[in-house]
Amino acid sequence: MRDLKRCGTESNVEAARAKARELIRLRAHRSRLVTLKSNMTGLAQRLGELHSTARTTETLAKTTRMLKSLNGRLDTQGVTQLLAQFQHNSDLMSNRQEMIDDTLESAFEVEGEAAATEDAMLAVFQEAGMDTSLFLKGLGVSSAGKDAAVPEADLQSRLQRLRSP
Repeated sequence: MRDLKRCGTESNVEAARAKARELIRLRAHRSRLVTLKSNMTGLAQRLGELHSTARTTETLAKTTRMLKSLNGRLDTQGVTQLLAQFQHNSDLMSNRQEMIDDTLESAFEVEGEAAATEDAMLAVFQEAGMDTSLFLKGLGVSSAGKDAAVPEADLQSRLQRLRSP
């Protein structure tokens, strides 16, 4: 730019024209270099992506081969039989546990436990001021005592026994 100004002041038109052409070409080269640099950066990034994709594809191919090999060695009929046997044994153990629970429950059951439980519930209902007719209906006893499976007098005596320990 300085040279162009100097040539213009010296009235050297041909030299100024050559310097101007050189300046324009230089700017065009710079612009092309910037464009090429950005294109090269894009290509480098794209190559990196392709390399990563290739590695991922290779890894997936190895994994697929390994899984095919394992599937070939897997005995599906044997696994099915094993699962069926497990289910059968599980059912047996469940049945045995139910029998043990029932046996233990009957062994520890106290004579008159059901009646004592009903008496305790009735006492709690009455102390809480709740309607005992609902409880008595659940036992098959009417609150009037007419259709009673257990007479009301019996229930009153039980209640008195619970209150006086």
